Amino acid sequence: MLKSHLKLIIFTYLLGSFFGPNIFADNELSAQMKAAQEKSKQLIEQLQKFQRSQGVQAQASTGEDFEENESQAIKPDISNKETQRVFLKMLKRYNRMDLDSIKAEMLHASKGTRTGKVFKDYPKALDFMARLYQSPDALPRALEMKNDMDKLKDVGLYMLGTIVFGFLLGKLLVRPSMTFMTRVMMGLVKLLIVWGVRGAIIVHFYGYYLDPMWGIFLEVFVPGFGGVDTI
Repeated sequence: MLKSHLKLIIFTYLLGSFFGPNIFADNELSAQMKAAQEKSKQLIEQLQKFQRSQGVQAQASTGEDFEENESQAIKPDISNKETQRVFLKMLKRYNRMDLDSIKAEMLHASKGTRTGKVFKDYPKALDFMARLYQSPDALPRALEMKNDMDKLKDVGLYMLGTIVFGFLLGKLLVRPSMTFMTRVMMGLVKLLIVWGVRGAIIVHFYGYYLDPMWGIFLEVFVPGFGGVDTI
């Protein structure tokens, strides 16, 4: 029971940091959307590189003509569904590979990129990504989140509500009569509470989709928690 509570606290803290009040500011939202588009383009290019480098193996495992499919390789302007289809097809091959082989392939494909440098400097990041690719559930289930538009709308409304909640909480906790250090401490308490609420919202609506990924995260980064009562 205690481990479950600790896991929820860690998870909500990490996720909550991505949902600070500034994310709803117009200018910052626009910048973040552009950054997200750029990251998506990089991911697509990475997938394309994986697909090209492993064309022969993919042909052997699926029995399909790779040269024919190569003309339909991932491009930045194709539909999201097509991107998902190719990505999931690629994952099926990784599901049958051992971790060391996946890591070696990722290091080779990301050589000379920022991602490759991260993998080299932080082996746990490489281990985490390799386990995600090897898992038959983690990434496919996470991809299903974007298809659940009803929940996405609900989450958006609740997140907007946390802005009002954070404002009112700040008024209650932080008083002008307090000393500077006390105001700072109360401000941190307010942020932790708001982040916790936002993380709890994500877990409530998307816990099913994130559960396998969360289990792998614990297994790699928090030894002793992995594989025990994931959310």
